[in-house]
Amino acid sequence: MKLNHRKNNIKSNTSKREVVMKKSLVIMAAMVMVIAMVSGAYAGSVAPTVAVSATVQSQCTTPVNGVFAPLSIDPASASNQPFTVTTPSTVRCTAGRTTTSITASSTYGTTKTTPATCSGALQTGFTMKEPVSGDTINYSFQCNTSILGLGFGSGSDVSLGIAATVLTADANAANYAAGATYSDTITLTVSY
Repeated sequence: MKLNHRKNNIKSNTSKREVVMKKSLVIMAAMVMVIAMVSGAYAGSVAPTVAVSATVQSQCTTPVNGVFAPLSIDPASASNQPFTVTTPSTVRCTAGRTTTSITASSTYGTTKTTPATCSGALQTGFTMKEPVSGDTINYSFQCNTSILGLGFGSGSDVSLGIAATVLTADANAANYAAGATYSDTITLTVSY
């Protein structure tokens, strides 16, 4: 009987082990499947694209306003009397941008439009005014530089090559009071 019981006990232990082993194998197989499924989800790749575009604005700005030094007019002089430029007037334009014209408007005188090539021709009819007496002195204005935009990077300002001159005929055309100060402001409009 003892032998029988032992056989049954061995059989029973073997069955339990087999069941545990079978369950372990099923669990391991399930884990392998899950790992394979998860790995499969990351196995491929996609490469979406994103379109990016921009347009550079075509524009000009005036980074520096020009300044002429005050001129001491000699009414007895037999020659034209030019102003000295202390600060050149500059413009900055988009690279390769050409301008179509430059308009110079005198506060007390005329308005003249020149082609953007700024040929350097004297433009007459500009006027300085003495504020107390209202007396005026005519002068000529010019620009001497063609404008082609160099872009907005460093060193890209283009000088307008401004110049102003009191012509002999204007300097000695009247009896101006000594020490009186005449002034004007020229507004330059660069069209592009």
